[in-house]
Amino acid sequence: TLGGTVLTLVFLPALYALWFRIMPPAAGHREEEA
Repeated sequence: TLGGTVLTLVFLPALYALWFRIMPPAAGHREEEA
């Protein structure tokens, strides 16, 4: 359904953003400071 598709396209990216904001990155991953 269109509603399900829109909900998925909005909810999943928000869920990923929230998840990666809560979970700290691994200590070995320092691409931002490289």
